[in-house]
Amino acid sequence: MKSRLKLWLGGSALVLVLLVLVAPVAVGTMSEHRYKALWANALDSEPGYQAEVVEYDRGWFNARSRVRIEVSDPMASEWLLEFGMAEAGPGDTALVYLEERIHHGPFPISSAAPLDQRLKPGFAVVDTRPASELPFFRDNDIFVISSTRLGLFGGVDGFLRAMPFDVHVGDGLRLVNEGVIRVEIQSNLKFERIRSRMGSDELRLEDSQFGGVILEGFDGRSDQRRGPAQLWLGEVEFGLDSVRTLGSDPAFELRDFAWSALTDNREDFLVQNHTVDIGAIAGPALEVGPISVDYDLFNLHPQALADLQLAFAEAPALDEDSVEAAGDSFSDHWLDALLEVALHRPGSTLNSMDTRLFDDSISGAGEIQLRPLSREQLETYLNEDRFGRLANGHGRLSTSRALLQRLFANSMMGVAADEELDENTKTMVDQQIDGFINQGMLRETDAGLLELHVELEDGVLRLNGDEMMHF
Repeated sequence: MKSRLKLWLGGSALVLVLLVLVAPVAVGTMSEHRYKALWANALDSEPGYQAEVVEYDRGWFNARSRVRIEVSDPMASEWLLEFGMAEAGPGDTALVYLEERIHHGPFPISSAAPLDQRLKPGFAVVDTRPASELPFFRDNDIFVISSTRLGLFGGVDGFLRAMPFDVHVGDGLRLVNEGVIRVEIQSNLKFERIRSRMGSDELRLEDSQFGGVILEGFDGRSDQRRGPAQLWLGEVEFGLDSVRTLGSDPAFELRDFAWSALTDNREDFLVQNHTVDIGAIAGPALEVGPISVDYDLFNLHPQALADLQLAFAEAPALDEDSVEAAGDSFSDHWLDALLEVALHRPGSTLNSMDTRLFDDSISGAGEIQLRPLSREQLETYLNEDRFGRLANGHGRLSTSRALLQRLFANSMMGVAADEELDENTKTMVDQQIDGFINQGMLRETDAGLLELHVELEDGVLRLNGDEMMHF
């Protein structure tokens, strides 16, 4: 019995040794192919970006690699070069280099990834850091932890952590991260389906002349998939606990901000639903909120949008010495793509808008859509600045007389937001309001609300049914 037990234990130990010593070699070979395929697909459908594994040195338990990302997007490349996050490449491109260490599976326990990620079976775990020679990371002592696990069945999941930092980003500008910036991502091998989440505790942009701004409690997430013309479908949302200005007293503050967008395809077009919620916007004189907005975008042609995105990515960089000429060159580059989007008649529906102000509310709804125009008509109206002939639409705003009294008193007479209106002031502002009603600018309903109905049709603007302007 003892000899059988020793034999069983010896066999198990031998299998374990083979698994630990030999498996990484076999898995390492497969990991190399999987790893290079990952980078080949990562930016394949993103205009203005190309990735290439320029070095790969495979060892027994791990490998080292160097990845080059070539950025040809003019604005992105200029920004990266200005802040020392990239090297100058051929033409106007910027080259970003990443240094990566690939820890072979099946259990890549030597990685810097969290323990639960290292214990998951997979081909490899990849630790990533920006190349040490890039000035921004070399000079500012920014510590970034990033690991990505290549799963056995094609999945990819990773995380990134940026530790607290304090860096100069321009003349008199400092970017300060007081907490930890967190990013988590899950994807399939071809990056056709991505789920992500990101967050930060506190970020400050400080300006030596104007004060700056502080962002607290950022949280974002997405669940997206590739759709027609390689555009992203699915849901994206993010929120902020607060945004405050620095150096001003009293400060401007935005609280409890949340935004979400859901993109889907419907027949030959994309449709989007957006929601925006703001707890409050507080300024020196008054506070507005809560604010809630819900709107749709429709008739978004996928290929036309993809071509417009590509046109922006390939547009020439703006020449600061000749802003007007640079602007003309930039608009000429993407005008054709913009006209192609317009020919499909995109539009927007404001489903609802509600804003609280002075313990009252302003509400609204409406819709606008580009008219069925030819390319020649679109070009003519754009060149002649006759924008009112481009679209048809209608909208409605409504509020109470009491709120309009306060708005008039605050804007025209300087009455403080929290100050009670006396009878004399009410009489004066009521005269203004009644004047707008008599002119047809406002309409009073049986319920006592004041409404403004706007209609734009074939270049004619109407307010509450009365023609006001011809474009």
